[in-house]
Amino acid sequence: MKQNWIKNAGNVVWVAAWIILSLHLTSAAGVVASASGALLGLFLPEFLSRRRVRDWVIAAGAGLFWLVAGLLSAMLSQSTFIFSMMGSEGGYTFLEMLMWGGTALGLTALLQAGRRRFPALIVVQVLFAGGTLAAILAAHRDGAQHRPYFLVDPMLLRGKDPVIVLLLAGVVVAVAILLWLFCQSSGRRRLRDLTVLFALLILGILFLPSSATRFILHQAGGGSNGGKKPDKGQTKQAKNEKGGSQGKFQDPDPSGGSDGKPQPVAVVTFHDDYDPPEKYFYFRQTALSSYRDDRLVADASKKFDADIMGGFPTSQTPVQHVDTNLSERVHTTVTLIAPHSRPFGLVTAADFGPAPNPNPERFERAYNVDSLAMTKSLRDLIQMQPGTPPGGDAAVPQYHKGPDDPRFAAILNEAVNTYLKPELRDLPLYRAAAVKLWMDDHITYNLKAKHDNTNDPVADFLFGDRNGYCVHIAQASALLYRMAGVSSRVGEGYLVESRRRGHGSTLMIQDRDAHAWPEIYIAGVGWTVLDISPKHTVSPPPPPPDPEQQKALGQMVRPLNPPKNQEPPKSGPETDIRGIVLTWMLRVLLAALLVLYLGKLWRRISVRVCRPASVSRVAFRAALDRLAEVSFLRRTAQTREQFCLDLAQKVPSLRPLTEIHIEDAFGEKPRVRPRTQYLQLLRSVSKEIWSAKPGWRVALGYLDPVSWIRVR
Repeated sequence: MKQNWIKNAGNVVWVAAWIILSLHLTSAAGVVASASGALLGLFLPEFLSRRRVRDWVIAAGAGLFWLVAGLLSAMLSQSTFIFSMMGSEGGYTFLEMLMWGGTALGLTALLQAGRRRFPALIVVQVLFAGGTLAAILAAHRDGAQHRPYFLVDPMLLRGKDPVIVLLLAGVVVAVAILLWLFCQSSGRRRLRDLTVLFALLILGILFLPSSATRFILHQAGGGSNGGKKPDKGQTKQAKNEKGGSQGKFQDPDPSGGSDGKPQPVAVVTFHDDYDPPEKYFYFRQTALSSYRDDRLVADASKKFDADIMGGFPTSQTPVQHVDTNLSERVHTTVTLIAPHSRPFGLVTAADFGPAPNPNPERFERAYNVDSLAMTKSLRDLIQMQPGTPPGGDAAVPQYHKGPDDPRFAAILNEAVNTYLKPELRDLPLYRAAAVKLWMDDHITYNLKAKHDNTNDPVADFLFGDRNGYCVHIAQASALLYRMAGVSSRVGEGYLVESRRRGHGSTLMIQDRDAHAWPEIYIAGVGWTVLDISPKHTVSPPPPPPDPEQQKALGQMVRPLNPPKNQEPPKSGPETDIRGIVLTWMLRVLLAALLVLYLGKLWRRISVRVCRPASVSRVAFRAALDRLAEVSFLRRTAQTREQFCLDLAQKVPSLRPLTEIHIEDAFGEKPRVRPRTQYLQLLRSVSKEIWSAKPGWRVALGYLDPVSWIRVR
């Protein structure tokens, strides 16, 4: 009964770990599939073994099923077959259920079948379950201050620091996992499993780099956004055109991202009430205006794009902009959660300035941005004239140079002839608007599109299947705008729907909000976003962000100065979480060793001080302890008499001790014998052990703190 209860409790922990893991990485359907797969994987091996299916066959089948499910999911996600048959939402749901259900079922069944032959595999299950349960608490430390929502949000709203509660919760999770492991096995297996688990934890803390730890935790809930849906599929070429890897910075990367849960990267506080006419906030960080080979890249000469900040401001720093009565000045404060290489600001930024960090322990930095935000829609601006950005005579080729491929001109002519009346076909801004309308109608938004491994990714996208995400769309649109006679470039940063701000003054930006968009230059207005909104998509929309998370972060950044009674952050080893954990684990290890050695010492000397009626039992136990030190152990179901006969030649003094113990244990009344008789027999047992085993082995047994635990 007890074993069934323990087994069921362990199954609940395993299924809960899968639910928690998938909850941060997939949809509700994927969560249900992972839980169902894990539950089925727990009972399927046992069911098959009762049908006399061999364990190695079950394990091989489970592994093969896991592999096939993963490959099939990957192959179907790269094609449009499943989406055309089931629709975008249905196809996405099916693929998530296939991947998560297949992974949970295959991995669980593989471990369950393997444990029947190699019981030590339970350590893998315990590490997986414990790591998953701990991740929802550990993620709080690396920028995801809202996690776990149900615990942290109420505390943050009340101005409380949740760190202590999270540490206590982590201790509770660790104790529960250890108890589960302790109850799943017995005897030597239990000791072995605990030792292996503890050793793995020590090695992980000592040798796992902190950067790897942050990467693992970040993968538990990352994500990025491209276009007006999340963009994924990071590619090598996309990184090259931006100058390589971002290193320690987490700048917006429209070309890549992760499939995990989105993480907050910044909080924008609006000090003025502003609602964009196009219902989207664009936050520009950089611009791509130099045409090189087959795409637009950042200007390496530093002569153009003077409205882009090269670094964070140390004083009030104006940037190039155009003052116009078509915009209003909006003052914002950007508080960064993730490190960035340069600031970004609401389009169009006019000047940047430093701001105090509201909490240096939780945020990277803060700065102020004054922007000239547009109050007119694109329909109101189309009557205006195009202009040339500042930069002298060199600005014309800088913002007009493009490919000489005649296919671009063919698309431009098709768009102009389709969407414009004859009298409007020679007006540059109308021609650019026609390009936008053509792109809206003919482009399919697809996060799985792969064009970057080709010689000309933009041409492969535009003249191929026309499936792409924001990087492809922005590059192609900007080049077509140039052919239409309008100065253009690609802006990169973040795109956030204005409704996400709600009625508050703060707006949370997530890594999935990264976006690239085309911009055109209008005389008297400056750089203006002319983005594409594809009418066709095969990618599902991203889930809405948690409003309570945004509210909590808004509360945290509101005081621009720390409270007066707040102590400055300490420095030194006490602030190193790894040092704290390692110190406490070493203390626990030393305390455990001390308890084990004290127990071993007491069992050795207790024969001298125990009650006379118990001396036979205690002496027999002491002899078994000495034998266990050199691995002379009684097997399961082996009687004391059989054990004594097996060792009769090596340790003959064990026989009289065994006979006396059995006589006293099963007799009507224990006989009282001189204590010296037992001590003499114990000395004889010790001498015979020295004769039967090498001296180094006997000495090593003295140092073994857990030998007495193995005694039966």
